Amino acid sequence: MVGSRLIRYFARFGHAENPTPPPVSGARLSKVTWHCARRGIKCAGSGGHTAVPGVSTAPFAGRSPPRRCAGPSRDAVRRGGRPQARPHGPRGGAAVRLDHPVGIAAAALWLPDRRSTAESDVADQRAAAGAVRDLAHPSLPDAGEVPAPDMAVRAAEEALRSAGVRGDQLGLLCHAWMYYQGHDLWSPPHYIARRLGAQDALPVGIQQVCNGGATAVELTAARLAAEPERGYGLVTTGDRFTGPGFDRWTADYGVAYGDGGTAVLLRVPAGERDGLLLRATCTVASPELEEMHRGADPFAGAARTHRPRVDMRATKRAYLRSHGREAFAAANERCVRAVVTGALHDAGLAPDDKRIRCAVLPRFGRKTLHESWLPVLGELVGTELLDWGRDTGHLGAGDAIAGLAGLVRGEVLAPGEFALVFSAGAGFTWSCLVVQAPAPD
Repeated sequence: MVGSRLIRYFARFGHAENPTPPPVSGARLSKVTWHCARRGIKCAGSGGHTAVPGVSTAPFAGRSPPRRCAGPSRDAVRRGGRPQARPHGPRGGAAVRLDHPVGIAAAALWLPDRRSTAESDVADQRAAAGAVRDLAHPSLPDAGEVPAPDMAVRAAEEALRSAGVRGDQLGLLCHAWMYYQGHDLWSPPHYIARRLGAQDALPVGIQQVCNGGATAVELTAARLAAEPERGYGLVTTGDRFTGPGFDRWTADYGVAYGDGGTAVLLRVPAGERDGLLLRATCTVASPELEEMHRGADPFAGAARTHRPRVDMRATKRAYLRSHGREAFAAANERCVRAVVTGALHDAGLAPDDKRIRCAVLPRFGRKTLHESWLPVLGELVGTELLDWGRDTGHLGAGDAIAGLAGLVRGEVLAPGEFALVFSAGAGFTWSCLVVQAPAPD
């Protein structure tokens, strides 16, 4: 009885809080092919895509065409800026407040062509049916034998090629990941730097679980702003959720995991051809929630000592038996509010600023988004919420950078318009990035 209540709870509260959700837009990003989704109908695109019921309108459907808005002058864009960190949130966290924007020269998402379905890959068909119903992912990208760091390399190569930048021009390379990278004691960022010919870059690994990509963007922006002589900083992520140690469909509540690599190229000062400007970031943590992914298990001497597969459901059940649900739900809502208000404050924006065109959601299951994230975001910001995760699932550390890639590839923002990009991960940590499309002089 207790177990069934816990399962229902985590199907509902994968990462946040409740009431009536605002409209959400769905769109598919697979390399450079985009599909917009309407409620249960086919839409124009390369072959069309059937949206999951509950995902309402296509991005910006029925709205006025992109409009020109006030934005930073090119002179302001070209100047570098020193970062200032200040605390945010009721307990912890920080925002990197940039005197001048950091340029996003390019962003890329690499997805494998192969797909996994719950019906074919989950042995328990009852569990498979529940996953399809609650998660609303018809299928998920499956990398097969492609290693996680190689997916990061492929995304990085696409980003560098798009920006016309060579690997030897990089001053900093940060790689973030959630799951096993293919070797037991090894440095994936150094491998990626070698593959890209980035011999002069400083390779740095970021392990902050699912929020690693957003954290790496924040740290890279701060380092570049403090040391503009480094020029370009590249952030990559790559995750491959495969057996025998991981079941992408049933390892967690409210989240299914897709394979993919992401990359974003940052620079200070920003350049005239940059697709986006990073205006502000805010990250907040609630370390008291770390037990949700540790559970009641004793510390082990090696990976997967307690269970043959990663089982986040087991650790979350143990946490709830000891602490109940209220503390997590309250912390989650509090921290989502904190990153939104902190990031908007540092970007100089009011929540109802008409230049905020959209907010890009993390790539969680549909039920988690509709019963958790959408109510609190709908209360805080009066803009369209974009759900681009139906076709990808949760990309481990890559959700935030995949969101940046979607904004760049889709040319979603008109000059001067803003977008919010969200990410969250175990520990727990939440992030909000504020980006803007540059306005001409």
